[in-house]
Amino acid sequence: MTMRPKESHERQRFRTLDDLLLGLGFEIPSGHGPFKLENGAEQLSAWFPKIEVRVRQDALRVTEVEPLVSYVLSMPGLSPSEAQLDDLRCIVGGEIARHGAFYITKSSGILIAQGLAE
Repeated sequence: MTMRPKESHERQRFRTLDDLLLGLGFEIPSGHGPFKLENGAEQLSAWFPKIEVRVRQDALRVTEVEPLVSYVLSMPGLSPSEAQLDDLRCIVGGEIARHGAFYITKSSGILIAQGLAE
């Protein structure tokens, strides 16, 4: 289920999953390499002189801890320790207990490339 923050105090609870994991000491593989929204314009710039990035901000509303932990465990390149997973469970579980959900910001978008580089 997706949900947009409606009040400023709700916005303060939103964070990216990468920010949360980095804060817990997870080692996240570099964003270089695979083509992503975050690095796509740079990768396309060798072939296209004009690139427009359109981003749509949204959020995930997480209401159960273990599906999020399972997702984190499925992420390529991550090898969290049990202590890190316990910290993740504690933070997310605490937020769900206090506010009914844990919110994670997410971005989706499109890269519009025009022309051909010479």
